[in-house]
Amino acid sequence: MDSGGTPHGARILPPAISPVQRTYPAHPLASSSKSTSPPSLISKCPSRTTGIRTPSPFSSTDRRRPRPRGVPRSSAGRSIPQAPFFSCGNTGVAPEKQSSAASIRPRQDGRIKTGGLQEMSRSGPRAALPCSFVVLVILLGVNSCQENAETDQALKKKPGELFRVGSVVIHEADLDHHLRQHYGGQSDDKTLQAGLDDLVRRAQFAQEAIDAGLATDPVINAELHRLLERRLRESRLYPRLKQDPEVSDRRLREIYASQAGRFQSPETRQVAVLWLDSGPSPEKIRRYENRLSEARLFALENRAIADHPEKGFSILGADYSEHSASRFRGGMVGWLSKEGSLDPWGKALAEIAFKIERKGEMSPVISRKEGVFLVRLVDLKPAVKRTFEAVATSLLKEERDRLRKELEQEFEDGILSQHPVEWADRE
Repeated sequence: MDSGGTPHGARILPPAISPVQRTYPAHPLASSSKSTSPPSLISKCPSRTTGIRTPSPFSSTDRRRPRPRGVPRSSAGRSIPQAPFFSCGNTGVAPEKQSSAASIRPRQDGRIKTGGLQEMSRSGPRAALPCSFVVLVILLGVNSCQENAETDQALKKKPGELFRVGSVVIHEADLDHHLRQHYGGQSDDKTLQAGLDDLVRRAQFAQEAIDAGLATDPVINAELHRLLERRLRESRLYPRLKQDPEVSDRRLREIYASQAGRFQSPETRQVAVLWLDSGPSPEKIRRYENRLSEARLFALENRAIADHPEKGFSILGADYSEHSASRFRGGMVGWLSKEGSLDPWGKALAEIAFKIERKGEMSPVISRKEGVFLVRLVDLKPAVKRTFEAVATSLLKEERDRLRKELEQEFEDGILSQHPVEWADRE
């Protein structure tokens, strides 16, 4: 036994594992103990069959590993951590020589110091078989170190990779996005473990779907193409659309002058009406015309009605009108534009009202298919053209929207022109 409690014999020290910047909790698929490395870096040597990295053979935390034959136990009953290479057994060499000559340690330049093998070979037939075993193990160890170096180079070529399941590779950026989207950006150990569990499960299901041939499924292709188009627009187009296009004051005035009719507020008129629903009967039409003629004559002769157009037809509405919405308000129906309302009755009323020339005047009694009308002009608001200053803000917004649509159309046309379509031959 040397001072470290290790039996005399050949042993090799485990290579030091480089520290990583982020502290990751160990994933259950990789190891049962906590680790300061991401799941893909727990061991330098990847599995040749599954693609999932396995725990390092030098881990002293895996206490359930069976004790190799000939390895002593400590006072606590546990196996003393040993290197994977063992001594040459009973070589006949003195213990002090065996300890100094047959020890196998890595040098600073990376090569393995193997001094004393010749002395072991001279120890007789009893030492020949164990020493050849040691040489074989040394060669395997050198091959393992070469694989570790190749793995290190592969990791350097793919920075940020966490783990892979078959052909599905998960990177640190995927974990960061998943934590932001589902865990509010938290990064404590418990949250990291939960995020890694989610990504591992997702990768395993994704690989199973790929193995099942679903990667070429039409639904998957359609969704993938839609997501790709959206991400392309988000990365190239939307940042440009967020910027307000430059629009000069001169350009806005040109638009204002070319669209002057848009900024002309139409004339509106306030009217009062007496209306009787005659229907298609000629007899009723003649009788209703006579009644409204009497009402018109009374309104012209009564100074309380004639001199106060703001009262409409005053008390006449209750006796001479069947329009339920206005008959008890002197026939007042409010303000009308020249186009009138959408219904035929409103259009007929507006058409009669806009033929009256002056405020306070009344129309003649008019019979239409909508009924018999007597209309009075109560008040009017002439058409007004809005100033440039009043509409400049709305003009600016409209012009910017138009320029953004042109930019989006230009973006789409550029992509369509760069990628022509090659149609397959159908025979």
